[in-house]
Amino acid sequence: MEKLKEIHLCDLSYNLVHTHVNLNLEFLSKLLISSSKSDKPWRNNEYAIKISCPVNKNKKSSTTVYGWIKGYRTVPFSKLINIVELSDYTWKDIELNLISGLDS
Repeated sequence: MEKLKEIHLCDLSYNLVHTHVNLNLEFLSKLLISSSKSDKPWRNNEYAIKISCPVNKNKKSSTTVYGWIKGYRTVPFSKLINIVELSDYTWKDIELNLISGLDS
């Protein structure tokens, strides 16, 4: 009998670019701090540009990243791919902290 291969998020990430995810907020905050190398990732405009998020010039911050941290916005996989690459975390960490996924 042939053993089935396990499938992980890292195997599917590029096929899920139009999917949004909810992550454990405490973990998401750590992930964004790790990937931005900043205690306030929403205030790091270079980081926001790196992960292709808009920056509000009046507020001098990214309301998108702020919305993720506060939990009222879901994170698109297209952004999550870049975030994971910039962070000290792995796709396994993402899997362990995944709450739900939504198709956009």
